[in-house]
Amino acid sequence: MARARELGIEEVYQGVEDKLTAYRELTDKYKIIDEEVAFIGDDLNDLPLINMVGLSFAVADAVRAVREKVDYVTEERGGEGAVREAIEVILQK
Repeated sequence: MARARELGIEEVYQGVEDKLTAYRELTDKYKIIDEEVAFIGDDLNDLPLINMVGLSFAVADAVRAVREKVDYVTEERGGEGAVREAIEVILQK
């Protein structure tokens, strides 16, 4: 949460069990369609969103079912630079 504040990120959802509802709240609020969203996940509860978004990522240490469904698997593990790697992939497109 402190890092999000440092970066000026105002909307942070942590410990959310129903990720789909949180996702819909954000896409509705900002009028974003699924194809415009990138999502990074690592566990089975991320699969519904992985299957909806325009660009999906899994961290290197994600469960196999997630790694098999995404568009891109990072070389880095979660918490070790995977999000930065995903951002770089997006910026290169």
